[in-house]
Amino acid sequence: MKHRQGKRLSRDEITRTVLSLNEFELAHMFANFSREALIDVFQGLTPQDAKRIIAQVPPELTVPFLASLDPKEAERILGPPNPALEADLREAVDGLDFASVEELNATLSSHFAKKNAQPLEAFCGLSPEQMRYVLERPFEAPQIAEFVDPLAVDPDSPATLLFSMLVKAIGAEGLKPTAKGNLPIAVCMEAQAKMNAGFPSLRYLNDRRPRSEEDVPELHMLHQAARVGGFVRTVRGRIVLGSEARRLLELDGLRAIYPALMRSFAERFNWGFMDGYPEFPFLQQSFLFPLYLLHLHGGDWQTEGFYRDLFVRAFPTVLDGIEPDSYRTPVETVDQILTWRVFVHFFRFFGLVDMEYIPGPNFRGHYRIRSLPLFREVVRWKVG
Repeated sequence: MKHRQGKRLSRDEITRTVLSLNEFELAHMFANFSREALIDVFQGLTPQDAKRIIAQVPPELTVPFLASLDPKEAERILGPPNPALEADLREAVDGLDFASVEELNATLSSHFAKKNAQPLEAFCGLSPEQMRYVLERPFEAPQIAEFVDPLAVDPDSPATLLFSMLVKAIGAEGLKPTAKGNLPIAVCMEAQAKMNAGFPSLRYLNDRRPRSEEDVPELHMLHQAARVGGFVRTVRGRIVLGSEARRLLELDGLRAIYPALMRSFAERFNWGFMDGYPEFPFLQQSFLFPLYLLHLHGGDWQTEGFYRDLFVRAFPTVLDGIEPDSYRTPVETVDQILTWRVFVHFFRFFGLVDMEYIPGPNFRGHYRIRSLPLFREVVRWKVG
């Protein structure tokens, strides 16, 4: 593989490039690359990444390449043989004669399209095709879920409480930041007081006077997320509202701000920027699936372990990329990241869930979680 100047890319550069391609670019790659070039591409990928990429491309483009591989090439690229997949392929072509490769591809494509439309227990009733939209186009899957915009109610959440406070503090003249670019201490103190009064269940907030923005974690997260999304920016040494934020506020206040801020938070902000856990981009990419689980089960209290088990059952390979350490197993790491990044930093921050901490022995307590009324106002589900 070469870039446009003709220089051959390194193995790592090829791998990074392929992993960044979208489904249309991957389809173009399969349609235009030679067999040898495709083998060269896949040699730098893990079997998990190779299977994930192949699953994004229509079978009529991938089957000819896969059929051309000898057993050793197939195992090197895709890992050990999959008996279930082999049985599925035999079922699709058993007793049939094909006049051409094109006819075989059409039969296999039809077979897999039917299979991909069938709901799976591991996906809690979603089909593989629906899960594809959940992972790749969560905000553009009206057949699964529709995000209401603007809201029909005033949103009650830490995110909107802090955003409205920030809008007031900025005012018409803007707000002078600290030397580090943070919000002034007076704003931090007001935010802490409002959070403690409005959301006392957030267990790590207290009445100690904050010395910086970082001492009020939700405010720090809101400020950084608002910057990433362009809702606030610094102009001539003053923090001001962005033009889109002003437009939305004039349109319908927080009812219009909430959907835009939530989408920006989901798509552009790094949820793990202040938690110290390993990188786990797939968890952020798949946020609509935990939301779907809340749709199914959030009416009653459930532990974070309940949602972790359903998540791992749907995506068991997430454990493969997590190294065990002296503090926790890969399952425990997924539990912690799912709890903090998805449920605390996203769902609770946007007022979708209530969470109660239940102390346990050796400082190993757990949370129980249930959905709040705002959850039903934010997402309209077409499945489940």
